[in-house]
Amino acid sequence: MDWGTLHTFIGGVNKHSTSIGKVWITVIFIFRVMILVVAAQEVWGDEQEDFVCNTLQPGCKNVCYDHFFPVSHIRLWA
Repeated sequence: MDWGTLHTFIGGVNKHSTSIGKVWITVIFIFRVMILVVAAQEVWGDEQEDFVCNTLQPGCKNVCYDHFFPVSHIRLWA
């Protein structure tokens, strides 16, 4: 699926939507994004705060953290 097809589909749906429906979809989308941001900040706020590395080498904390948790949810979506 390319962007042109998606644009055509959205344009077709937009023709049949009322202005209230367009506002409703926009408000729902904004609230969902806000909930995601607040929940993500609460759950994955400062991931490395309590992480302890067994050596004092510079960068060890980041390398060890990346080894144990290869995908950081906050860094993935930021």
